[in-house]
Amino acid sequence: MVTLVGCGPGGWEGQARAAATSFHEDLARGDGEAACALLTESARSALESASGQPCSQALPDLGLHGGIPASVEVWGTQARVAFDADVVFLARFPSGWQVSAAGCEPASDTYDCTVEG
Repeated sequence: MVTLVGCGPGGWEGQARAAATSFHEDLARGDGEAACALLTESARSALESASGQPCSQALPDLGLHGGIPASVEVWGTQARVAFDADVVFLARFPSGWQVSAAGCEPASDTYDCTVEG
C-alpha cells in the first residue's frame, strides 16, 4: 500500500504547522542545532551575518516563543503559521517545509521579522 502525504491543501497545512511547531519546540528545549536545521539556508545565513555567531548560538538568544498555533495559510510553496506569540513564514522544498522568517509581527501592510532570509 502507498500512502501519499501532502497531496491536498489540508496535507500541506498540517505539514507547515508541524514544521513551525517543531521549530518553536526545539527553541523551547534549547536545541539551537535542531531549530537552525529547520531554517532556510538564506534565513540561517542572514542570522549568522547579522549576529556574527553560528546560528545554533544566535537563534536561542533571540527569545522567540510560539505558543499554540492559531492559524495556518498555504499559498503554493509558501505558508504562514500564526501562533499566540509569533508568526512564522515557511517555504516548501522537496525535503519539506523550512522556516524562512520567524519572530514576525504585523507592521502596517507587511511584517517585521526578527529572523528572515
